[in-house]
Amino acid sequence: MKKKLILFLAILSTFSGYGIDRPQNVHQKAIGPQYLVPPHKKSNTVKKGLQGSSGQEYRPVYFITSVGSGGNTLSTHDETVWLISSRDARKASRWSAQSPITITPNYSYFSSYDYRLINQTTRESVKANLSQGPLMKYALFIRRIDSYGYIELEDNSQWKVNRSSRFYTWKIGQAVLLGENSSWFGREHILVNINENNYMTASRQH
Repeated sequence: MKKKLILFLAILSTFSGYGIDRPQNVHQKAIGPQYLVPPHKKSNTVKKGLQGSSGQEYRPVYFITSVGSGGNTLSTHDETVWLISSRDARKASRWSAQSPITITPNYSYFSSYDYRLINQTTRESVKANLSQGPLMKYALFIRRIDSYGYIELEDNSQWKVNRSSRFYTWKIGQAVLLGENSSWFGREHILVNINENNYMTASRQH
């Protein structure tokens, strides 16, 4: 009986984690004492929606500070670290420090990487996963969320997001990165939640 229980637990452990084809240990460092800490506030419903004037142009840009040996990692000015796809590592290794990049979703089928980083100088892109969140002094934290899908960040920017199942796991006090979204897929931007390690498409309201 004891041997059967041990065998069952071993089989169960093989199905845990991010998935069979997803790189392991990608997000272990994203939440830590010197980086981003888990939210300490409970999510409260905001009675009034966070509506504002829409249509304002906004483009979040990050600047490369270093590229790892062989191009397997990439760091930006806020000390966010990205794990680069092995197929794109050679391309990333040629990117220069201070080059501006933007974050977009990776809509490629059968890919285990959630994002694409687009070099605004060369117009090249590489597939990437978030490996480490930014230092707290550079992070944007969620200040308010309401039940209508409006989110306000600590820089006073206000966003309307799709109320998918992910929306109900996001909380006040969590940190986000800002990215762009293809116009072919609806909303113009994405909010990348560091603590949840996922994103939602969003439109800036104010």
